[in-house]
Order: sequence, then structure tokens, then C-alpha cells
Amino acid sequence: MCIRDSVMSAIVDDERWTERGPGLWSQCEPFTLLGARFGRRMVVVSKNGRTGVFSPNRGVRRTIESNLGVDVMVDFLIAPTAFHDTFFAEAASDYPKAGRLVSPAFPEVVVKTESLADSWPEEWKEALVPYALQGMPRVQETVFFDRDTRSLIVSDLVFYFDANWDLWTKTFVRLSGVYGKPRMSRLFRMCIKDKAAFKASLEPLLELPIENIIPSHGKAVIGGGQSVLARLFDEV
Repeated sequence: MCIRDSVMSAIVDDERWTERGPGLWSQCEPFTLLGARFGRRMVVVSKNGRTGVFSPNRGVRRTIESNLGVDVMVDFLIAPTAFHDTFFAEAASDYPKAGRLVSPAFPEVVVKTESLADSWPEEWKEALVPYALQGMPRVQETVFFDRDTRSLIVSDLVFYFDANWDLWTKTFVRLSGVYGKPRMSRLFRMCIKDKAAFKASLEPLLELPIENIIPSHGKAVIGGGQSVLARLFDEV
């Protein structure tokens, strides 16, 4: 059973290391955009003897060693979208032998394929299934379904902010269209250039038994994940 997000004072953009189920953890650090406190969530997955870090935060090696132990080796560093490159170089320096699995739109000069799913590790293809979002050439986000916890790991597909944030952040996210319930932001919608292709890429997700959604910013959705995805599909 996954652990629910703990509410921390007025905001939750400094979420501590959180276990979300077997082999699945997250950790959020402060991140501001135009003064709004979005937070930046890193996800760590350990499945079938392999460990990977999604959207690495700063000091990733220190975080991994203090929570999982100094003997844990990171096998993969994952950048699921073009926009999650901030600390990728630092993580690659910390773990130079780790494989780099990145969005085709990723700005760094690394080995890329047409789809992140094309280079997905064999060990994870059943336990942690990648789904590439189409129709967004500048973003090319891939989301991941973790079968053990029935959780969908996303980058910017879903944002969720509620009353636990400060006044300016709540004002900002209201303008972005993501206050009060999990939704796509207006900026994310603007990046969709082919709505038919985008909706078609969402359809397989509607068939999955998704309960939770773990986004890179804001609160995680604990329970009811499938209904959130259905609403997103209808609102495109």
C-alpha cells in the first residue's frame, strides 16, 4: 500500500524521501518559477535488480546513499521530457557508468532514439511500462506505468495544487488552470501541436488499472488516477 503525501506546514514542495510502494520512492526539493513554489520531484525505481532515477534532483548520489545505502548502484538515469535536464549532467557525473535514457527532444548531446521506449531496458519492460506521448514535438514526454503499485509516473502531463500552498503560488496555478484538481496546465496544452495524435497516445493509458499518479510538480494523486486520466482525455 502506498504512503500518502504528508502535508508540511503551508507548502509541500520540500517533500522528504517517500516510499510509495515496493521498489518505488520519490523526493521533492524546492523549485520556484516566477516566484511560485512548484517543487521538483525526483522518482527512484528499483525493479528486477536494476535501479533508475527519473528527473534527477541536485545531490542525487547523496540522497540515494543516505536513504538506500552506499552500496546501491544506479543503473539508469532517465530524462522523460525535454524540460527535465537541470541536474542531469550532475547526476551523470555522479554515476558515469549509468545508462542515459532520454527524451528524443532532450537538449544535451547524448545517444538518442526515436522514442525513449525504443531503448527501454528489457528487465523493466513488464514491470515498468513506458508510454510515449505523441503530438508534442518540442516536449516528447514519456510516462511510465509501475505495475506493482499501479502508479503512473509523469513529468508535466499532470499538475496538482491545492490549499496547502502559499497565496502567490495558488494565484499562479489558478492562472495556469491547475488549481484544485489534477489537470494539464495551459502551457502544456499549448505545446500540443497534433491533438488527434496526442489523444491517440493517451488511449492505452485508459485501459490500465492506474490508481496513483506521481507528477514532477505539485501533489501526487493518491487514488482515483484512472478518473483523472479520463477527464484529461475528455478535456483535450
